[in-house]
Amino acid sequence: MVEEINLDEHPLLEIADDIIREEKRRKRTKKVVAVSAFIIIVFIIISYLGYAIGYYIANATSLSLLSKDPEARFAQVGFRLSEPITVTEQQKYNLQSDEGWVGGEGHVYWTTQNVSPQTMSFVLEHEGFSSTNRLTPVTSGAFVKDENPYFPLTLYEAPKQNRAERHNLNLTEADPKDYFSFTVLFRLLIDEDRAGTIPLDNIGIYFNRDTKVHGQNELPKALRFGFQSGDKKDIISPGRNLSENDGYLGSIAVGGRLDLDDSRAPEAVKGFYDYTFGLDGAKYGETGEQVYEIAYGEFTHPLTNENWGEPLSESEPRLEHGDVFHAVTYQGVRPLVNAEPERQYFTSFQKYMLDGDKGEPLAYTNNLGVAEMNIKFWLEGWDLATTNKVVNKSFGMQLHFVAKRAE
Repeated sequence: MVEEINLDEHPLLEIADDIIREEKRRKRTKKVVAVSAFIIIVFIIISYLGYAIGYYIANATSLSLLSKDPEARFAQVGFRLSEPITVTEQQKYNLQSDEGWVGGEGHVYWTTQNVSPQTMSFVLEHEGFSSTNRLTPVTSGAFVKDENPYFPLTLYEAPKQNRAERHNLNLTEADPKDYFSFTVLFRLLIDEDRAGTIPLDNIGIYFNRDTKVHGQNELPKALRFGFQSGDKKDIISPGRNLSENDGYLGSIAVGGRLDLDDSRAPEAVKGFYDYTFGLDGAKYGETGEQVYEIAYGEFTHPLTNENWGEPLSESEPRLEHGDVFHAVTYQGVRPLVNAEPERQYFTSFQKYMLDGDKGEPLAYTNNLGVAEMNIKFWLEGWDLATTNKVVNKSFGMQLHFVAKRAE
């Protein structure tokens, strides 16, 4: 486990500066080219990430790359940005333009193997994410691993109450300031005189075994880590330990009944699942005035009149400790029945963790020795752990990556 340190006071920063200066001197005397590693390269990305939801980052994001292979004596971390940055910004944040070597859309900038928190914050803000990195509940909606892998992993706003409709399906894309995302590249380097002697592709990138997440209450379960690389696309629930026998697979419903009313709501709605105004039944092919429980989110089949039962003659007893997901039906309201929600399938870190011969790669290097991933972090609005108990609670995350050539 990586120990949390004060980055502003720790004396190792002076040593790191010396290492960087020495590396720059070495690069002036001998060119290096990208290449793969035979044994293991350890990536440490986001060595500590801690913040309070709705508040500022307490410990900023940092990225590092450590090589355990003597042939890959130097490595770089890069970012793919949507728009170019100025020379002044490059100098300030220690970023160097790729000049088209990697290719692809946007603009790639390389830095050293150690990315400062200031550089990481700059990247997030440059790409339209708040520099305060606030997280507001959003959702991926229904999701299955590797389905439509070349389409971006899209996040949507959390459900919002509309009492004029019995089915509230919100497909508005989430505001980038409600989550954060970046595209990171890893490049492995050796001396020029070894170029062409070692193949560059098919080096797998895995999580290292000391990858962990920390947080109060149920917050780690509410968080999501989504990634895309090549034909791989998956969502990880960092706070869950899933069974290997089940393929490290878990899921949550992304549709159902909700109680979105806050503590200031009238007694007639507080503690009860949300319901519509009195609606003209003719709107749905029925007669008279009807009051329906609101169905939120996605369902496996289109909802019909049969998915709402008969109105209750009296309210169900309110729960002592209810929340947005746990409430009861109010009198005179037709409850939602027999409606099967779609699901978001997710996995745990263990699935992509290198443990001997076990583990599925997150990504592979290409023929240039470069691996690239788009990463997203968000607070999943449909997770049962996303309640008021996780608001304003901080979390920390250590994401350590290992690169290893298949034997």
